Amino acid sequence: MEIYAKDGNNKSMTYEAICIAVIYSVFCFLGIIVNGLVIWFCIFRMKKTVNVVFFLSLAIADFSFALFLPLSITQIILGYWPFEKIMCKLIHGLLYLNMLVSILQLMFISVDRCICVVFPVWCHNHRRPRLALIIVLIIWIISCAMALYYSIILSISDIRLICTFIIEESILTRRVVLDFVFFFLQPFIIIVSCYIMIVLHLIKKQTFISSKPFKTIVATIIAFFVWWFPNHLFSLLFIFERSNLNICGSFQATL
Repeated sequence: MEIYAKDGNNKSMTYEAICIAVIYSVFCFLGIIVNGLVIWFCIFRMKKTVNVVFFLSLAIADFSFALFLPLSITQIILGYWPFEKIMCKLIHGLLYLNMLVSILQLMFISVDRCICVVFPVWCHNHRRPRLALIIVLIIWIISCAMALYYSIILSISDIRLICTFIIEESILTRRVVLDFVFFFLQPFIIIVSCYIMIVLHLIKKQTFISSKPFKTIVATIIAFFVWWFPNHLFSLLFIFERSNLNICGSFQATL
């Protein structure tokens, strides 16, 4: 996507670049302020419950990414990447880390809600903030390890021009497919299954009187699907298109 108009040796920002810079700036400002307030309240003002531990983890992931958004905004404004190569890898790694933590955290929040409704006795005896903290630490360890591996395998393009990355086609295809299976399809199936179990249990206990819980469940599932599916869909379509181009090129070369 071309967002700069070249005029001799000078580069001027187009309207598209200005819009992107403004949108990123709004996300950065809101992300730092809102998530910063959530972190402060969770740590200093709220009782340490399971829900507080889960939402604190989400806020930390979003806050850490928002802190580095000014790097991308600077690139858009200047038209080139003025920082070191390691910073370019860092921001791509943080984006991947934010995605992993958010998806896994939402999945475990759904599992936690299901356990609270379907197994209330077990939940009363074993649902403790310490257990939630252990789960959050496991999520962060797995996500950090995968984000680090992702950053390592990236080959940054000409860093003087733009912060983008180059990755081998075989590795890219495998990563896109595995991300779709393990970080969208599997969590989505688990989330849907959890809420189906909640609905069936409430109907069985004849406590599903109001339509409000049902609307909340449907909204949660739709929000997860709408927020994450387009990203994975476009990645899969990109891989499929590249594969078709390579097949066509190989076929023409044999003629």
